[in-house]
Amino acid sequence: MRYLTTLFLSLFFVNAFAAHHGDVDHETTMHVVHAWIKEPLPGMTTSAAYLMIHNHGADTDRLIGVRTNIAEFNEIHDMKIEDGVMKMRAITNGLEIGPDERVVFKPGGLHIMLFNLTEELVDGTARVVTLEFEKAGKVDVPALVKKVSRQTEHRH
Repeated sequence: MRYLTTLFLSLFFVNAFAAHHGDVDHETTMHVVHAWIKEPLPGMTTSAAYLMIHNHGADTDRLIGVRTNIAEFNEIHDMKIEDGVMKMRAITNGLEIGPDERVVFKPGGLHIMLFNLTEELVDGTARVVTLEFEKAGKVDVPALVKKVSRQTEHRH
């Protein structure tokens, strides 16, 4: 069964990325690539998702929400160092993305928090993250689960 799931998700990724990079009209002006979810440590009920959004449109749009079926609730967060202390805060008014702007969600910066995980996330599997934009609407994004070592994770 795991083989079939992996095969299906691999074909989904190939299809999604081929359509993204081909000379085709896109359904949305917001293109999302390099999406991945951090495999949580044993016993942890939270994780984070990372990705890159590129606004191919002529107008500014706003990321106003995120949903998954693997967590009870999800939030867009930002991490910053203030007075030598790392602070994380939820972005509640959405995230504005200008025309031809690229926004990178990465460890130590913008990220998507996944709270109260409802299923196990295992390295090498994939899940879907749904981003909701004010103008572009909903965009389903395949995200690969990756195991990250503690040394790689803390790079400040």
